[in-house]
Amino acid sequence: MTECYFENLENIVISQLKRTQKSIKAAIAWINFELYGNVFEELLDRGVKIKIMLNDDGINRRYIKAIQYLNTKGADIRLVRFAGIMHHKFCIIDKKICMFGSFNWTEPANIRNIEDLNITMIKSNKEGNLCMIFDIMNDFSFLKKITSIHFYGIVFKYKGI
Repeated sequence: MTECYFENLENIVISQLKRTQKSIKAAIAWINFELYGNVFEELLDRGVKIKIMLNDDGINRRYIKAIQYLNTKGADIRLVRFAGIMHHKFCIIDKKICMFGSFNWTEPANIRNIEDLNITMIKSNKEGNLCMIFDIMNDFSFLKKITSIHFYGIVFKYKGI
């Protein structure tokens, strides 16, 4: 089942994140860590594995200290650089829920922009959505393979998953 949302998106994302039991894999162009950092920290304290890829630009670099702090707590948050913008917005929670759409996890996206957020929940393999989630997960793996990664200020080519 897929649900579509057009308002109150920040609260919906945070609510979904807080329900995470095991893992988060996300590729989000921009995240405001002043809004989401505490949520990620709470999840890490509960043992949730967090892997996030962000577009490498000044918008995300403003939060480099928060990113480094979360990485020291066990997160794997990376800034990625392409010839263009890494413009994805998807998050896979516990391999059962996929959030995707135009919504960046920023304050302007929440209060000023016209955005959408879609949430697909897998209840059984028969629903056909499982293929979509694994396609997106494979895209996440593909992104990790082909990008230059900026991790703690060090640039290197990622060569494995």
